[in-house]
Amino acid sequence: MSSSALAPGSPAFIGLVVDTARSMFVFAQWTILGTLVDRAMGGTTTARKVAVVYLFVSTWAMNLYSLGRSYMALGRGGRGSEYTETILGLFFEIVTIMQGFGISWCLVRIFTLDGMTTYGQPFWDQTFLSQLGNSIFEMSLVLAGVGWAATPPTTLGEKLVAWLTATVGGILIVNLFLVSVVMGRRGWWERV
Repeated sequence: MSSSALAPGSPAFIGLVVDTARSMFVFAQWTILGTLVDRAMGGTTTARKVAVVYLFVSTWAMNLYSLGRSYMALGRGGRGSEYTETILGLFFEIVTIMQGFGISWCLVRIFTLDGMTTYGQPFWDQTFLSQLGNSIFEMSLVLAGVGWAATPPTTLGEKLVAWLTATVGGILIVNLFLVSVVMGRRGWWERV
């Protein structure tokens, strides 16, 4: 992609700005809401549950819209000018997806872990902002294929989210984005 393709107002530039804005919006949303729940609402369990459900719905609505738009563009010839992607734009799309899986991990843990158990107590001793941040960090490692830093899944819900993060997030979505860009730009069928 030439430097003129990233000129302000070009489809590639607009796509990059939108992908960056989505990622930063999700980051700002969970950071601000996590802080508000901890400081203004005292970090109660009810406030955490309401906040994490809101974050889950809003983040996945944004991700599903973005993924749906990308899916609709696959295999459609002659629409490259509408669906241009940059490497940085793909990075921000993947970061937004990773935050979605992290918020899902936090949601499952808030609803399934008992604070009285040996496994649940360290989680419930954290602030809500720490629960969100640590959950997103954990799922970023799973999505990247690295594994676990601290908290392997024990409940059925945790195992389901971890499996979805590794398979759907890591294998399907991340690799689908990268493969579609590489194949779309370098595939032999483009020269036929």
